[in-house]
Amino acid sequence: MSETSSIKSRAIYAISAMLGGTRLGAAWDVAFNCYEAARFSMERSYLRGSLQEARLDITKHTREELQRKSRYFEKNSSLYNKLADLWEQYVTGTGLQFYATTTKTEWNAIADRAWEQWKPFADISSRFGFDNLQGIAVRSLFVDGEVFVLLTRDTANNRPRIQLIEAHRCKTPDAMQKQEGVSIVDGIEVDQSGRPTAYWFAFGEKEMRRFDAFSIVHIFEPARPGQMRGIPYISSALNILHDLDDLQILEMRHKKVVSENSLNVFTATGDLPPGMNAATGRFRDVAGATASGATTTEKRLEYYKSAYGGRVNVAMHGDKIEEQTSDRPNVATRDYWRMLEEKVCCSAGVPLVIALPDSMQGTVYRGSLDAANAFFRCKTSVLATYFKRIREYVLNMEGSFFPPLGNRPADWQSCDYLPPAAVNTDIGYNSAANINELTAGLKSWDDILLPQGRKAEPVLRRKAEQQLYIKRLAADLSKGGIEITPAEIASLDIIQPPIALPEPDPTL
Repeated sequence: MSETSSIKSRAIYAISAMLGGTRLGAAWDVAFNCYEAARFSMERSYLRGSLQEARLDITKHTREELQRKSRYFEKNSSLYNKLADLWEQYVTGTGLQFYATTTKTEWNAIADRAWEQWKPFADISSRFGFDNLQGIAVRSLFVDGEVFVLLTRDTANNRPRIQLIEAHRCKTPDAMQKQEGVSIVDGIEVDQSGRPTAYWFAFGEKEMRRFDAFSIVHIFEPARPGQMRGIPYISSALNILHDLDDLQILEMRHKKVVSENSLNVFTATGDLPPGMNAATGRFRDVAGATASGATTTEKRLEYYKSAYGGRVNVAMHGDKIEEQTSDRPNVATRDYWRMLEEKVCCSAGVPLVIALPDSMQGTVYRGSLDAANAFFRCKTSVLATYFKRIREYVLNMEGSFFPPLGNRPADWQSCDYLPPAAVNTDIGYNSAANINELTAGLKSWDDILLPQGRKAEPVLRRKAEQQLYIKRLAADLSKGGIEITPAEIASLDIIQPPIALPEPDPTL
């Protein structure tokens, strides 16, 4: 701090002390005791923005423009595609596997059987199973920020089916535009409390269909209270992706120019050599003669190309022309690109070391993976909430095909799921650490399972049911004087020795 600034600060402090407790002193405090970020400064650029509701920030035009750009980069950016693939891989993997966890074992078996029989034909078109649809849903959630699931039925056999609907098809009908923002918000009808009552979707160019809210599962993750529609997860980095795209185009253009302009021809006058057409920039054949007097035709363009290759430039003799070097992009440019790529990855919630693996110190690398694993587990938990609603719809409708389902327990919707593989390099180390802490009493089952979006009670119940099944299986198979124990069934040891491989033939 300069001497002048120090004197000013002491003077302001002295005046504040003298005015303390007075009305003028309160006004003085308002003027000088404030957050610097709340003060206007000519030294910084103006940040556009205002305080308003989420629906005014995320208007139809804003949402569609963000989704349009997001889909463009999903089609044309390898980095964006990698991030979307990682989301699909670590949020749902090969599909979240749900299983019933009610208090009735018999119901659990029937419900699981009904669910597994329905999954292969989940899509209304019968082309995709439920596991496939989970991958499509999570990718749409990443790219568009939302996706809609229509709970419907198969017209052929009246069995429950679902249909995924993309975000751009949900819109307000033209006839209801005057009600926009009052009783309908960007294609979603709402009541006075802001609760969705119906959804409007475009089918074809002119047809609009209305579906009651109970038949639509709107998969999205709002970031603000009152937010009705989703936006791409990577919205804050779309301009950075655009900049990266432009930088690559400009660098490639430079490389092509340098590669094409490989030869400069210097003449005494700077004129074109004889036989070169100034209008087209092409060489004409020039007649000549050999030392013996024989007539020849000189093909200048072919000569230069065969000798040097590339485009031929004509320069004044004596002038100095600096040819552009081909060392771009240099190290500084590549580092700048990497910084931009890191920002894109931060917007997607994915560490750069996962999207673009590189050498990194072990502890830092494990910390990044653990943070990413916790992030993906949170997203898995969000998706599981929506998928559980689909499962509940299916089991409720499948009751007519499985009569025992009519005798439902009070908690018939209760279920749990198996999360996808963790983002870890030391899975065995982490598992052993959890087991040791559980054994020592430093952690409970919930401490280990809740970070995965699961609860201890249904997991332990399922474990007990499996142990009971093993005991019953051992009792059923122990016949004819041959006894098999539950421990032998549950054991992971290999009972039979491996088959010995034949010795290789030395003559071959």
